[in-house]
Amino acid sequence: MTSLRSRSIRALIATLCVYGVLVATHQGEFWPFSIYPMFSQAGHPWSRVVVHEVAADTTDGSWPRPGRPLALRPLGVKANDVAALTAAVVAGDLGSGRQLQRLLAPPLAQHDLLVVRVHGRLEADSVALIHEPVLLLRPDTLLRYPTPAP
Repeated sequence: MTSLRSRSIRALIATLCVYGVLVATHQGEFWPFSIYPMFSQAGHPWSRVVVHEVAADTTDGSWPRPGRPLALRPLGVKANDVAALTAAVVAGDLGSGRQLQRLLAPPLAQHDLLVVRVHGRLEADSVALIHEPVLLLRPDTLLRYPTPAP
């Protein structure tokens, strides 16, 4: 029995050492135990929020087409915060939309912003993307899709 116990302990220590080496050489991440969804949820449908700058002159009554994506990191805004506020707006909480407006106030002074949810899924040998507009943010206005644009 002692032999089995000592072999089990050695196997456990060896496994932990191999795991430690893999984590140490891969910047703290080893994919079977990863917190990043691109590894732990590979192949499953996903959804992300993207904020686009848009032209302020939408005179034909339609929603503007997405322009250049807005970089959130230079603004000190975390993508998870934007995603959580957007999810709350989709659930019907327009107060979260106003929080999002305040959070993105500096770029709103220069451009209108279109908040879009992008849904992706794996199809055969490619990735299918569906862009779903959620909010049109203006300095003084908050429009939730599918509200007609003024």
